[in-house]
Amino acid sequence: MKELDRDGTIICDMTVRVNGVLHNPAQAIITIKDPVGLPVVDEEEMTREGTGKYYYDYNPASNAKRGCYQVKCVAIEGLRSTSIEGAFYLK
Repeated sequence: MKELDRDGTIICDMTVRVNGVLHNPAQAIITIKDPVGLPVVDEEEMTREGTGKYYYDYNPASNAKRGCYQVKCVAIEGLRSTSIEGAFYLK
């Protein structure tokens, strides 16, 4: 798990492929939850960087809780969705 400082920008990224080919879904969203499970980012749109590549810049508040943050990125296409999950530790 990555350990990151509270005073920097945390870049969360996602790559979307369909049958091995980069693909732009209809929607790409992100949720980030703090160490007690409260959302600090709640289903926000991610920025498209290129075909199938998305990112979100998270800038923690100076008083953000220290600990493990859970990240969930979701690609949505019609009634189908695919998610990836990860975590980082804010020190």
